[in-house]
Amino acid sequence: MNKKTILALCLSAVFLTACSSKEQREFKSALKTAQTGDATAQMKVGDLYLSGTGTEQNIEQSVHWYKAAADQGTTDAFAWLMTQAYQGNPHADQVIRKMQQDGNIFLAHWVLDLAKKTHDPAAEYTVGWMYDTGKGLIQDKHQAQIWYEKAAKQKNVEAIKVLGNQHYFSKHPSSTPDKAAEYLSFAAEQGQDADAAMKMAHYYHYDIRDGEKARQWYAKAGALGDTDSQHMADTYETWKDTGPLQPNEPPPSSSTE
Repeated sequence: MNKKTILALCLSAVFLTACSSKEQREFKSALKTAQTGDATAQMKVGDLYLSGTGTEQNIEQSVHWYKAAADQGTTDAFAWLMTQAYQGNPHADQVIRKMQQDGNIFLAHWVLDLAKKTHDPAAEYTVGWMYDTGKGLIQDKHQAQIWYEKAAKQKNVEAIKVLGNQHYFSKHPSSTPDKAAEYLSFAAEQGQDADAAMKMAHYYHYDIRDGEKARQWYAKAGALGDTDSQHMADTYETWKDTGPLQPNEPPPSSSTE
């Protein structure tokens, strides 16, 4: 390589460096450090991708780098991912759900600590779910019940639905159809839950035996996407006087001839 070529390459390198902005240089430096496994740098790269500073905005890459930090047990990274998931970031939501399903111990203890410190109802429900399933925490049905109840008292729809199902399937220590209806009606109306609405229809159909109320709940479940319930609402006239809704027959006569 002759001197002119070397000089041209050197000048080109200087020119390119001079043309890159401060933000671009900051991003490249942070990325280089992040690639060594530094959690702080990984979160910084995530922030830069999120804002599009020094690079093109890339939400998926932002989540990727925050996950890398979270995989090392960095609590701030878990907090960021959880907040992003709550705010509707689909990539963050997918990461959090995958971690929960995999029983990520770091995430489990971070959520448990959050629930204890802040009494956040979503965190309380998640702790209940983790104790219930043994995902991240040692399976403990008693502890699961305690945390579900805590979350339900703060109107967490998911926890209320769990308790409603426990009463509905007689898996709660004090199960009653009325208690199931109390919880499931809230889940159906406030949480727009088709399954809960369908169970309310069954409650009125088979337990209370009120055909019109059952039809109303079948219609609500149908509007929320349950096709079988919609069929029941549409065919009300054909079943309203049949099956469980038939009047009770009088007992047989006990008179003797």
